[in-house]
Amino acid sequence: MAFESVSVPATYKLTGSKQLPGDPSSIPAPGATPISADGALGIARDFLPAAVPLWIVMPEENTSSYVVKMRFPEDHSSNGASIVWVDQFSGKVLAAWNSRTAPAARKMERANRDLHSGDIWGYPSRVLACLMSMLLVVQATTGPYLLWKRRCAERTGRVQTIPTG
Repeated sequence: MAFESVSVPATYKLTGSKQLPGDPSSIPAPGATPISADGALGIARDFLPAAVPLWIVMPEENTSSYVVKMRFPEDHSSNGASIVWVDQFSGKVLAAWNSRTAPAARKMERANRDLHSGDIWGYPSRVLACLMSMLLVVQATTGPYLLWKRRCAERTGRVQTIPTG
């Protein structure tokens, strides 16, 4: 996940998948009134009727669109793997990422994120992800401690070396 700027394009290239469009701009029309958040939510629901909306991002500028994150029942991600962008003026769907029809590279990208966040097998994998994170802290603290302890022992001459040969 730390190398997404390299790994994601490489995954798309290796799988021969076309990268999904993202973050399209709304086109402001003179005198047009933006649609409501409820309207954008309804449009996204109609576009992906089997998916449940999780959250919506309000447009911050005239050229921003509504972003509706959604999740299908088989989706393991707590954040949702499907996204619908809705034009804030016309109400048209500008782009969509559907986890059911996503290219192989996008599915691999999501699986990597779900594995790292512990979403892939639900509660047991979240516990495992938590334990692995705590082990990193344990290693980061015990490693320097053991090195310090060894150096102190070397200085005082309490280290025994085993003859070789």
